[in-house]
Amino acid sequence: MEGHGMRSFFHTLQLHIGIRIKYFLTSFFFLKPIFMQTLSDYPSMLRPEGMPEPGYVQRFILRVLWMVGSIGRGFPTLLFIAIKLRIMHALNLVHVIVMVSNSNI
Repeated sequence: MEGHGMRSFFHTLQLHIGIRIKYFLTSFFFLKPIFMQTLSDYPSMLRPEGMPEPGYVQRFILRVLWMVGSIGRGFPTLLFIAIKLRIMHALNLVHVIVMVSNSNI
């Protein structure tokens, strides 16, 4: 396993832990992605011309919804309970309200 370009399990584990600690510290304890100004550092070239950008509060709400959704994917039992209690339906309604309030209809 110690061939050219191969890393040992412990070296790989050490690198992964180091990467996660670095991200934890450079993202201000995972808070920077939640409160940053844009949804993405790389705006899509497919975005239609003249489409309004969501406001700060709308972006914050969308990020919270994305976090809840990703936590739900990680814990299927918790997601099932949230669906049965209609929490996910309420979050979907919040998402629709945020998107409609951003449009120029």
